[in-house]
Amino acid sequence: MNIGIFTDTYDPQINGVVISIKTLKKQLELRGHNVYVFTTTDHTHKEDTSDVFRLPSMPLLFSPQHRLGALYSHKLSKIIKDSNLDIIHNQTEFSLGFFAKSISKKLNIPIVHTYHTMWENYTHYLIKVKIDTITPKAIRMFSKTFCNKFDTIIAPSNKTKQALISYGVTKPIEIIPNGIDFSAFANSNYTAEDILNVKKQFNIPENDKVILSLGRVAFEKSIDTIIKQLPTLLKRTSNFKFLIVGDGPAKSSLEALADDLGLSNHVIFAGKQPWEKVGLFYHTADVFVNASTSETQGITFIESMASGTTVIAKYDSYLDGVIIDDVNGKFFTQDDEFPDILFDMLSNDAKRKQLSENAMLNANEFSAEKFGEKMERVYLETILNKKDSIIH
Repeated sequence: MNIGIFTDTYDPQINGVVISIKTLKKQLELRGHNVYVFTTTDHTHKEDTSDVFRLPSMPLLFSPQHRLGALYSHKLSKIIKDSNLDIIHNQTEFSLGFFAKSISKKLNIPIVHTYHTMWENYTHYLIKVKIDTITPKAIRMFSKTFCNKFDTIIAPSNKTKQALISYGVTKPIEIIPNGIDFSAFANSNYTAEDILNVKKQFNIPENDKVILSLGRVAFEKSIDTIIKQLPTLLKRTSNFKFLIVGDGPAKSSLEALADDLGLSNHVIFAGKQPWEKVGLFYHTADVFVNASTSETQGITFIESMASGTTVIAKYDSYLDGVIIDDVNGKFFTQDDEFPDILFDMLSNDAKRKQLSENAMLNANEFSAEKFGEKMERVYLETILNKKDSIIH
């Protein structure tokens, strides 16, 4: 097949959507398909390549690290037509998404859409720029209208599927979790010296336990929930460091919170790190923690499981089928439960080892290979259904 992926976020940006798209592209190419990416320009990436084509863009007002592309390009329209695309896979609700839909309609190309983000949880960014009409209700209505223009919708989790159904989406919805390339997280990639060097870099005593948060440092990630519970943990042990890897709009307020709670010696902000080092941070950690309930799937949980790092998470339905409590990770439901669970995990090496071994086995269900295989099946079914609808 000739496959066109449309996205507003791609290299050089690093986020879950970009990682998912690059993983999918690689797997589809390994399965013999031609994959072309249509995306936005970036200040360091403006030129087209043989398989990546860029529309002129500008930074989003409420999220400058993201780009808003042109709604149409005659040049790219011609390239798309000459590429003889069999299917379009849209991965955005912004400008490239509208371009994808217009091209699909113009050239009668089957089109699928992955709904990556629960936008109703992100309205706090819009309030900052006084877009008061964009409420969770308005976002649900937009999502319904937008998604019902596609032939098939792809949801990363059942939580996302059920949300879309509640919005009024009537198109077929397939659940396909994002896949992970496990090679970056293998134990064989890292030595004890590598881990020790990370601890030295951030002035972490060799025998201190490392609690890890990794990803975008944003308000909806609820990192503040973790920090607020650390004084309770500190009453039972002081031999720990909370290592926050990543950057984002919540960083300064989290730094102030840690300072106000007297945790400056226990909370470390590592900042944005190269993708190549992500696996090493998981292996440096004793536990990976996350209190967010705004995710559609949560790739970092699976990355942590693949690395053999014990996960402690606040329960949310998007984790159903990923984490099984007390089997391959630990859940907490109330914030005040977290310190006791965290202390038990940090002080019980045997229990952590048992959970991590189970987690590595369960993580195989989310392999990049299965991701590519499932997506290929949906493409073929969508193309066939489109042909049948034209005939009838």
